[in-house]
Amino acid sequence: KEERVWRRAAASFERATPAELCASLESAAPTEVAELTAEGLYGRAHGEALARVVRGGFLHVEDNDEACRQLELPTLILAGANDRTWLTRSRQLAELIPGSEFEVVEGSGHLVHLERPDDCSRWISDHTRRIHRPG
Repeated sequence: KEERVWRRAAASFERATPAELCASLESAAPTEVAELTAEGLYGRAHGEALARVVRGGFLHVEDNDEACRQLELPTLILAGANDRTWLTRSRQLAELIPGSEFEVVEGSGHLVHLERPDDCSRWISDHTRRIHRPG
């Protein structure tokens, strides 16, 4: 079922105008920062390019569950509290990856690194310090 959803998304991206892409992406991946509009981020996007990303990057995301269970490295997962697209999957990945850290970022949507760059830098720095702490 998940694969069918992504195949339909890829097909609809191929036919979409830039305005339609912006409307779709703004709805699916809202941002809390007014300057980070879909038009500004995706206004020049081409439907075929986005369709390739969807086909190549997301179609088989569920197929990686077993690989996630096998990871043996420190992992930090950040997800925006208002990300309608990936919050649930991010939480699932955190549950699959042994010892991972999961942070839900309040006041943020899909673009956590752009919406809360200072906080993201701090979280990543803190995570890096924790994993490189001697002994």
